[in-house]
Amino acid sequence: MPRKQPPIELCRGCGNSFVPDHVRQVYHSVTCRKNAQTKRRTEIRRDEADRIAIASYNSYAEKMRKLRPKGAIGYQLYCRELNVFLPISSSLRRNGENPRTRYFALRPLELPVSPLVGEYGIYWVFADGSAKMSDPPTSIRLEWADDCRHRKLLGGLLKDYRRARKEQAEREWLAYEATHGGGVLQANETHRPGLLLEPLPNSDEGNGNAE
Repeated sequence: MPRKQPPIELCRGCGNSFVPDHVRQVYHSVTCRKNAQTKRRTEIRRDEADRIAIASYNSYAEKMRKLRPKGAIGYQLYCRELNVFLPISSSLRRNGENPRTRYFALRPLELPVSPLVGEYGIYWVFADGSAKMSDPPTSIRLEWADDCRHRKLLGGLLKDYRRARKEQAEREWLAYEATHGGGVLQANETHRPGLLLEPLPNSDEGNGNAE
C-alpha cells in the first residue's frame, strides 16, 4: 500500500511552501519563526504608539491652539535628549507622506513622529520661513514613543542616547558600590543596578515607519 503523501503547508512567516515535521508546525524554520515573532512585536509597539497618539490628539490640539502665536503657519519641536529638531527633513511623516516642509502643519494640526516620551520645546514657523522659540520658552509633552529604529537619523541618535544612558547608569552604580563598601547594602537600602536606569520607552512611528 503506497504511503500517504505528507501535506504541504505555507509558512506563516515567509509564505513559502514546506512539509511540516509535525501537525502543529506553522513555520518552516526556527529563524523564520523568530523573525515573524520580532515583526509582530514591532507591529504591536507601532499600534500602541498610534493608539496613544490618536487618544492624545484633542488635548494636544487644544494646547497648541492656545499657545499658537498670530501669523504662525507651522511648528517645530526640539528634543533636548537627542539634540535634534523635528520633523527630520525628507523623512516620512506619521501619515506616510513626505511634504518636504521643515515644519509640522497647524491647519489641520499635524501629529508629530515622537522618538521619546517627554517634553519638547516649541518653535513656531512663519510665512517668511523664520522659526522662533515661544516667548516665554514653552514646551509640550508627547505621551507616545514611535519605533524609530529604521529611520536613518533618529535611529542612530536613539542608539547613541540609549548607550550613553546605559554607560551613565553603570558609572553611577560603580560609584554607589564604592561609597557603600563594595555594594554591601544596609537593611534599609533597596538600591540595585536595575533601579538606576529608567526603563527605555518602546520606541517607528505610526504609519510613517520607513524613510
